[in-house]
Amino acid sequence: MAFMSFTKKDISAKELQRQLKQKRYEPVWTLMHKIRTGMGKRDAMYDLKDMVEFDEGYFTIESTQIEKSKTKAGRGSTAVQNVAVMAESTPLENMETGKNSNHCRYFKMKVLESHKAEEINEVV
Repeated sequence: MAFMSFTKKDISAKELQRQLKQKRYEPVWTLMHKIRTGMGKRDAMYDLKDMVEFDEGYFTIESTQIEKSKTKAGRGSTAVQNVAVMAESTPLENMETGKNSNHCRYFKMKVLESHKAEEINEVV
């Protein structure tokens, strides 16, 4: 788990196999998928409560050059995916200065299929 979380980018199963000095690739690949599944399910255990900030974000999705040339820019683009982003904010007070600030504890993200208010209200 440490190797998988040391870098911002992902580590390949082949690289992990080299780092752990394992002879066989398949057990390392399986282990990585079990860890990723567990990490994904862990987020479902947390409920956002108190003050929750909500926003939409557009993330670029992988597409071929042909698809990129046919797409338009902006909200209706086929090269981006609309994602709801929710963050739980917790107010913090600095004991030395007495200044208040917000700290984000947990984030949740959900892919939105449309831009309709009904779907956004359902997520919220």
